[in-house]
Amino acid sequence: AIVATGTAMFTNLTGLPSLAQAGLWGIGAYASGVAVAELDVGFWPSLAFAAVVPAIVAFPIALVALRTSGMAFLIVTIAFTEFIVLLLTNLEITGGSLGLSAAAGPGAWFDTPQRTYYLYLGFLALALIACFAIERSHFGERVRAIRDNEPLARALGLSSLWHRLVLLEIS
Repeated sequence: AIVATGTAMFTNLTGLPSLAQAGLWGIGAYASGVAVAELDVGFWPSLAFAAVVPAIVAFPIALVALRTSGMAFLIVTIAFTEFIVLLLTNLEITGGSLGLSAAAGPGAWFDTPQRTYYLYLGFLALALIACFAIERSHFGERVRAIRDNEPLARALGLSSLWHRLVLLEIS
């Protein structure tokens, strides 16, 4: 649901259909898993890996993809996601097609499935609040202005590439 929230925010504000978030989510999941399995970090520090690594990977991809528009943008993001699937299933550090077997729970207090559910529900609530805040912010208004009339927005000094890049990184 968190991936869908970010994807919906990006698509609604920019008008660009993106499937890159699925590949980036996979990169974040594997980054977190590799951090737990190989670097022996706990659950909470691995969340930093799950957020930072996809953002780093997304930056150069977004610079290329955001220079396109419409269906070309969709095709670039699909190609990126398929490349990520191939890469993650063939790398040795990710366990190849067998995947990772790394288990790190969020801590002693989240020892039952119900408590873990409420933790993840809290993460979803934070994502929804963040998306709502971004959509209602001045930044969200500027991105909508770019979506609605890009030549006019550029004439007013708004950088469509920069705004869309930041939004893709956030989503």
